[in-house]
Amino acid sequence: MSASFLFLGTRAIKKRFGPLDRWLWMGVCAVGLIWFPWHIYFLNDRTPYWQMSTIFFCLAFSLCIRGVDIWPTLLLGISGIVISESSHFGQRDLPLIGVVVITTWLVVTGVHTLRSAHRHIAELARKIQVQNDRLRALDRGKDEFTANIAHDLRTPLAVALSLSEDMAHTDLPPSTRSRLESLVEALRQMRRQSEELLDLQRFQLGVAKMDRQILNLCEWLGKFEEGFTSMARSRGLTFQVVLPKEVLKARMDPIRLETALFNLVSNAFKFTPQGGHVEVHLRRHGSKGLALAVLDDGEGIPHDALSRIFDRFQQVDRGPGTYSAGVGIGLALVREIAEAHEGHVKVQSTVGLGSLFEIILDDAAVEMEAEPLALVPMPGPTGLVSNIRPPSSGYLALVAEDQQLLRHVLHDLLERVVKVATARDGREALRLVHELQPDILITDYAMPGMDGLELVAALRSDPDTKNLPVILLTGDPVHLRGRLAEEPTLKILGKPFDQADLLETVRSLLEPAPISSVA
Repeated sequence: MSASFLFLGTRAIKKRFGPLDRWLWMGVCAVGLIWFPWHIYFLNDRTPYWQMSTIFFCLAFSLCIRGVDIWPTLLLGISGIVISESSHFGQRDLPLIGVVVITTWLVVTGVHTLRSAHRHIAELARKIQVQNDRLRALDRGKDEFTANIAHDLRTPLAVALSLSEDMAHTDLPPSTRSRLESLVEALRQMRRQSEELLDLQRFQLGVAKMDRQILNLCEWLGKFEEGFTSMARSRGLTFQVVLPKEVLKARMDPIRLETALFNLVSNAFKFTPQGGHVEVHLRRHGSKGLALAVLDDGEGIPHDALSRIFDRFQQVDRGPGTYSAGVGIGLALVREIAEAHEGHVKVQSTVGLGSLFEIILDDAAVEMEAEPLALVPMPGPTGLVSNIRPPSSGYLALVAEDQQLLRHVLHDLLERVVKVATARDGREALRLVHELQPDILITDYAMPGMDGLELVAALRSDPDTKNLPVILLTGDPVHLRGRLAEEPTLKILGKPFDQADLLETVRSLLEPAPISSVA
């Protein structure tokens, strides 16, 4: 009997019950847990009550395993008792009958409660599943929205920025030139903010791709020193870069690290009053790490705000009547970039004394050289594009771009250095490559029919065009570089593109000689 009970109870718990199993279970419980205890009770001249109580609580436990079978089981067991033991009942047995009634009531109540809880939990699980499905759908929609923004926003912004930079080179009255330069700077700021927002979205979704390279960090910082110094001078600040005696090299993403550094320095400039001082320090951190710090003597950050300044869309409340430009994504992006490099960012700040932000990379594979390389400060990408010496006459460039306005802008820009033909999509570009035999192809990545990636694949599979120099324009250059093998005749540039970078890339692919600028 015990073996049958254990066997059937195990099958019930594992939900392997069939119709025959159910009837066997009810029979075993009715005989073994209802009739048999009463039979033993009377056979042994009324066993002590506590033994019978234990048996009845075992009945409650067993029926909880299969609560749905409680009434048939009780009916079978009580029927057996009435038939075989009714003549033995007396007044002494009334308390035990009370125990049976109470036990049965507890079983019924418990089973009902458990079944109600089970139904409630199942309903909550169903609602949670529905909500999870909706969240997954929203995530997919957000990914699609981000991808559409990456293409649709960059294209008109590239057009506006390119046309504004071109107009700034024409003969204009001083007041008009000043307004136009302000417009160019505003468009560049818009481009930078849109890039940061999209990059932060990629990090949050876990789809950001890192393009790590071995960098000489001393030279890399020196490249931005002049641009930051000019920016500081325009705000009435002083700026300094402090480098270590040895040369530090590390493997990291230069574009992402530049974004983090620019955000930290820009914030320091923003919240440091005229006459203040901002410094950038590069130093070793431990045996294999480095630290990049930005120090200012500005207004500082309240202590209660330090724990949330790296959260998305958070800005420090600096009191009534104050306003800080931006949407609160710069420091959040700095933290994401640091963590993507297996590092972290920390801040120390005192109101009225200034702030110290540090990007600490604990294991950046830093190399050390005995003598530092000579630093040659280079202007950052803040100046307007200058005219570039065209390569030798006779070069033909083919531009493939589905946006008509941007196609015209690229045509007018490239005409400064080469002859230009245009195509409206990848298929037309593939046909014109064979017909015109251009010297270089400049193509957008996202195009209907045949995109830029498919166009490049078609060209590389043809022996006649496999060596054609190609420039791919894309809203997500890091992701695209991860999908394409490196080759000297293929360059990937981001959108919106910088005119000087595009023309320099065209010249470098057509002629290996160093570039020189002419007025």
